[in-house]
Amino acid sequence: MTTTPRLLLRFAVGGALLVALGRACGGVGPGAPLRVEVPAGSDAAAIAIAIDEALLLEQAERADWPRRDAIVRARLAALLGAIDDGDDDPEAAIDRAIAQGLHRRDPIARRRLVSAASRALGRGEDLSTWTAALLAEYGGHPERYASAARTEFTQVFVACDDGDGDGDGDGDGDGDGDGDGDEECSREAAAIAATLEGAPADAEIPGADPWPWTRPGVPYATARLDALFGAGFGAAIATAPIGRWSGPHRSAFGLHLVYVQARHDAEVRTIAEVLPRVHATLEQGRRDAALREALDGLRSGRRIEVVTTP
Repeated sequence: MTTTPRLLLRFAVGGALLVALGRACGGVGPGAPLRVEVPAGSDAAAIAIAIDEALLLEQAERADWPRRDAIVRARLAALLGAIDDGDDDPEAAIDRAIAQGLHRRDPIARRRLVSAASRALGRGEDLSTWTAALLAEYGGHPERYASAARTEFTQVFVACDDGDGDGDGDGDGDGDGDGDGDEECSREAAAIAATLEGAPADAEIPGADPWPWTRPGVPYATARLDALFGAGFGAAIATAPIGRWSGPHRSAFGLHLVYVQARHDAEVRTIAEVLPRVHATLEQGRRDAALREALDGLRSGRRIEVVTTP
């Protein structure tokens, strides 16, 4: 048998199986009502999300993914084994689990099936030919692809061990940072600040604690500093004076004396530098639009029963 007849035979058999599956599931299809359960008090947005998820789960069932996906099958087998004595026939066990709706109730299996259906419905065209769209996206939104402003600095770190687990450095557990546990740390930082008055950026300071997560002479963006030191630290460094020591500046870990050596303004990058990001932005937008169009089509003319649960 040649390749083409074999493919046609597979499609024919697959179509027959899907029709049989639809009948076995109680006539799931465009004419059947879609039952959607939502917690009591859900707002319109939450109900809309639940409807979308129910439509996607239905598509996964129609494609027979609960039986075909290895991870979902493993989840179903484990769940079924926990509630009955099991079955010698693995396929019969999976059929029984699906008939009981275990793939819908198990959060991992359900999320995997919904995600798979979302990806399938959201597949769009190959964006490799979208030259005009790429140029339009980059030209219309250059700020999206600019490098962030960055600060190049050296620092001296004084660790503050609060001993109470709240991370504020005060040792009193109230989170306000003004307790007795902070006094020693503040005294150490003040002594170091006095030593650094008028000192160069490479001054050697005895008694300072190591800080391994940033390097002198490397410029860092504000968002990156916030991620490393805690919220607000990046803004403090971005406004610290250039060419002299300042601080101490508090982080989530302690106090920092900082010497800002240079600042680098945000720069617009060439399209060659950011092409992967532009491509990814367009692709995601295309997939989101395709998914939304597919879901709207599935909703159209469909009777939906929303049931609230306690």
